[in-house]
Amino acid sequence: MKMKKPRLSLVFISTTALLATFLSTQAQTASAWASDHCQFTTGSLKWQDLTTRTTYSNAAANAIAAWNATPTNVYFTKVTSGTNVKLTDANLGTNGPIVVTNKTCSNGFNATATDSTLNRAYNDGYSSTKKKAYFVFQIGYALGLAPTSAASCPNIEMMYMPTAIDVCGYSDPRPGDITGINTMY
Repeated sequence: MKMKKPRLSLVFISTTALLATFLSTQAQTASAWASDHCQFTTGSLKWQDLTTRTTYSNAAANAIAAWNATPTNVYFTKVTSGTNVKLTDANLGTNGPIVVTNKTCSNGFNATATDSTLNRAYNDGYSSTKKKAYFVFQIGYALGLAPTSAASCPNIEMMYMPTAIDVCGYSDPRPGDITGINTMY
């Protein structure tokens, strides 16, 4: 009597192929974000433009507009005092950072207004889009996002700078940035 061969190997191959397809699809649509564990207590925020040059003022306003256009619970209103987020520019020299955000955290929340500065020693030579991208990045950090890493451009968030702008050409909040903000706020 001839015995039939089990079809387990065929099922295993099919299941493995299906799993591989699923995982590759998930990797393409995955979004990575990280928290710096210091956020605001509310998503209704006030921002102040303390820039000294029109090119920086425009970049700051465009970065705020980019965050306000996201499907999140965070919205910025421009004010002249009583601010949560201050955006500015300064010449910090070529030994200084390209960008910097100062914030004080207490029990997981920003205890004071955050102060995000683009260093003119570097940024004066950058396009308005790149200045905007750096402000988007700094606002993300002020909101509580931390820098991230990703394997390729489709998965890179704005919090992965300078690759997000220099390699991928991004200047607006990315899906992972939005997911992170929606998780925190």
